[in-house]
Amino acid sequence: MKRLLILFLFFCSPAWATFTVVHQEKCNTSGACASGNTAGSFSIATTGTAITITSTGSGNLVFISAVNTGGAADYITAASGGGSWTCPSTLQVRNSSIGSISGCYNYAITNGTTSVTLTSGVTSGYYLIVWEVSFTASSVTLDVLGTNGSNTASSSPSGQALTLTGSNDIIFQIIRDSYTMSAISSPYSNFLATASTAGYAASLNTTSGTAPTWTAAGSQTSVIAAVAIEEVVPTCASPVFGLFPKMYDSSLPQGTTVTSGCPYDCISFNSAPASSSPPICSAGTQITDGSTVTLPVGTNTLEAMGVQSGYVNSPVVTIVYNIQPVLSAWNGATVKAINGASLGTMTGTSTGQSSTGYYGQWNGTASVLPTVVTNFIDMHGGTNGSAPGATDLATSTYGTAGTWSTASASTGLTYSNTYPLGNLLQPVTVSGTVYNQTGTLGLGCVSSNSSVTATYCGHEEFIAASTVPSASAGFWIYTPNCNANLSIDCGADSAIYGGTDYVTVHLNPLSEPCAYNGIYFENKGGNSSGCLTYTNATLYRINLQENEGQAAFTATFSTSTPSITATQTLAANQAVQISTSGTLPTGIAASTTYYVLSTGLSGSAFEISLVQGGAPIQVTSTGSGTQTVTVYNQMTVCNNLGVVVGNLVAPSYTTATAIQGLWTGVDGEGPSVVGYNFYWWGYTLDTTGKFSATSCIL
Repeated sequence: MKRLLILFLFFCSPAWATFTVVHQEKCNTSGACASGNTAGSFSIATTGTAITITSTGSGNLVFISAVNTGGAADYITAASGGGSWTCPSTLQVRNSSIGSISGCYNYAITNGTTSVTLTSGVTSGYYLIVWEVSFTASSVTLDVLGTNGSNTASSSPSGQALTLTGSNDIIFQIIRDSYTMSAISSPYSNFLATASTAGYAASLNTTSGTAPTWTAAGSQTSVIAAVAIEEVVPTCASPVFGLFPKMYDSSLPQGTTVTSGCPYDCISFNSAPASSSPPICSAGTQITDGSTVTLPVGTNTLEAMGVQSGYVNSPVVTIVYNIQPVLSAWNGATVKAINGASLGTMTGTSTGQSSTGYYGQWNGTASVLPTVVTNFIDMHGGTNGSAPGATDLATSTYGTAGTWSTASASTGLTYSNTYPLGNLLQPVTVSGTVYNQTGTLGLGCVSSNSSVTATYCGHEEFIAASTVPSASAGFWIYTPNCNANLSIDCGADSAIYGGTDYVTVHLNPLSEPCAYNGIYFENKGGNSSGCLTYTNATLYRINLQENEGQAAFTATFSTSTPSITATQTLAANQAVQISTSGTLPTGIAASTTYYVLSTGLSGSAFEISLVQGGAPIQVTSTGSGTQTVTVYNQMTVCNNLGVVVGNLVAPSYTTATAIQGLWTGVDGEGPSVVGYNFYWWGYTLDTTGKFSATSCIL
């Protein structure tokens, strides 16, 4: 007696999700399939043969199992009609003495389907069973399947065991041998048997892949198969934290937003949140998604998890922060926020070493702060929704004198508080005043129609007081609908420029290594060879450095002094890389960025270090061949927590063009669609070229 078993498994889901059998039909010798039919062998041709089924509901799961009683490798290889079908070869199994099993499934059948065309690898007769199953989840997908062509002979043969990974499954079991099947063990139901001594059953809404036991009229080796299809349960996205302060005034409570995209989040300080019955938090506190969480003083961790009924909880995301009181005097400067409020009192003495960024004692601990930037662009003087003009912007620029070009003003650019603005990454000292907040307004832009370039979306040009050989700029950017892989260029977004020379960050560029998917460094002298990962609706800090270009030049190293001999026009803080036609000097690495030092710098000699203002590098061998020095520009990208995402470099322009100023907003290319949003704020411009590839501050 021959025996065949096919098992299809759908895993258990949350209590809200349910599988329900709508139809379970045998197909007769004419290919007509209906409940109560007597199953018969129906011939399926290699060119395709249609069967008729009961009219289906919309979006239901349909599985068709095929049993062949011959010993040849006769399988159903394809199906069509009512949408997309899958007929996996891994579900095809046979025993030459018993028969074969195969099958096809459609995750979401078209409403009202009454005919399906099946194709056989060899024209042959098959016993067919059609299952239609409804489900309450958003979709279903294959979990796992398994087969066995030589199942152990027994009058109580086992079905195929599966290891499930889903949270809710339906399981179809099928068996074929020479003895009649009469039953199957719990929790399987919907038992059917055919005249070909094949058995069929299903286990609905289960998380167990344990093999069932069939009851047969005799003992015979059997063929079995098992398939597991699971309900797809959506998952909340990992929470994203807004900017949070490194310092604060106790009179001005500080916090951070928590955003996962699900309606609620569970948060906890210094411990992990949990939710066994979303959206209720079993550990931690439930907040509405997007809310601002007040951060207690001191060193703490804030942990958050997105939750929603019927969704899988998001991963727990953690930030560590250290919030300390702001001190009232740094090297004699008044410390205040942009809104004019005092930020508290500082204890300790000033050392007078402001040129190195050392600002004395902070609660008894020596504190080293970033060197001052020469321009900080604050938008607080504008009005939300209004287009910034040269007059308004001029009142928002502090430090070294500069002007706004009225000729470049674009009405597409507006002041905006649409996105909650955060603090600067570091305090900024401008004309004796220290700022640590970006203000209540930034710049915003919405692409207006499909016929214009993003340049018309909006940018403003800030012209520095004088041209310089090296400059760096930093800014925050947020683009909530610049999705990857949509064949839409999201623009060159803010740039440092000088004449025709420029450096800019480009999001999802039209081409290059990361076509429509990535953060790209673009500049006049040549673009970056790689890209950084871009995630839509993620806040990024972009820091750019542009250096006055010159043609690559040859240099001579010495083992007795860090001074490198070369005729050049380098300036302090510029970035360079060194290549060779032979071997590099010992102590110099290929594809590594070095910085020009102010010490020992002349038109015929220079020194380099791995960091700006660092110790000069002394080589221990001069290498061989020609040593070539190339000036580079670079970009550092950081996330909303001030953590470096990556650094990209590209060679500078070979023609000497001094840096002139800063373009804020979209400076070129960009989406040719309506309604793409951009937000920028926290612009800083340093006309000495201060920059770090490993830190988020200038």
